[in-house]
Order: sequence, then C-alpha cells, then structure tokens
Amino acid sequence: MKKLKGDLLTVKKGYICHQVNVEGVMGAGIALQIKRKWPEVYEQYKSLCGVDHNLLGNAQIISVVGNCTLNVINLFGQRLNTGYERPTRYDAVADAFKWLYEFALPSNGGSSLYIPRLMGCDRGGGEWPIYLSIVTHYFPQVNVVDYEQGKEVYDPKNSEGWHNYKNITI
Repeated sequence: MKKLKGDLLTVKKGYICHQVNVEGVMGAGIALQIKRKWPEVYEQYKSLCGVDHNLLGNAQIISVVGNCTLNVINLFGQRLNTGYERPTRYDAVADAFKWLYEFALPSNGGSSLYIPRLMGCDRGGGEWPIYLSIVTHYFPQVNVVDYEQGKEVYDPKNSEGWHNYKNITI
C-alpha cells in the first residue's frame, strides 16, 4: 500500500475507485466531486442503475472522456443511506474487489489503483480498518489518497482486519 496526500481527482493515469450506492445518486462526498468533474461518469452510472437492480457487489469501469489512460470505477458497495442501518455492505465490497482482481484490472497488485482514504466510511458508515483490509487483500499495492492533511492512513498489518468480521469469506 502506498500512502499519498493530495486531491484524488488530480490523478492522470490509472483507475480512480470510489464507492457508490445502487440507487443512482451521487449527492455527496467524492462521488459528488466526480459527478461535477466528469459528468459522463455520472450519466453512465445513472443509466446502469436505471436498468439493473442487482448491482450490489459489482463494479462499473468508465473511461474518462478526453483521457484514454484514466478510468473511474464505480464500486457498488452500499444501498442508499436511510439512517437505519450501515449503508456499506462489506460482503458487496469484497465481491466487487474480487471481481476487479480476477477480471478487470492489470495484475500489478494495484499499483495503478487509487482510492480515497476512508472510502465507504464517511457517509457509507463503514469502518476504515475493515474496509482497507478488504482492499489490500486483493490489491496490496493500492494507492490510498489522504485528502485530510496530517492524518495517518491505517496500516492493515497492525490489525485483526476484516477476516474476523462476521462470516465474510474471500
């Protein structure tokens, strides 16, 4: 895992991955920023949500218009936040990253994959140690972009990790 500080949306080459809900709403956080910067990413996401109602645990890869070396990954890891339960579903997150690992991304350990620190944890309600251990299981060389200056990025080697969370298997 590589820790980076700065703006995730300034990445020029590779894959920017963020968590989305299955309802076609990009109304806050990094999803809203992506929607504003790359409207085509939102349009394709919204179109898919309108026709496929079984998206939880899947991922959508979209090439950014005007940059053939940059892609955005919409990772369907949560339902819409209702306030009654944690929207982030760890099983869905694991399924989506497993699919990316097996079928979609180059086998480079994730060195071209960029995720925001606290992905799926702010509005998604997930716990960062659990979430990051899912990601690093499949992509140990992932780039974690920390947009909060002065905060340490979690190190999964110093935790029990997600393998002990409920009955999730990989």
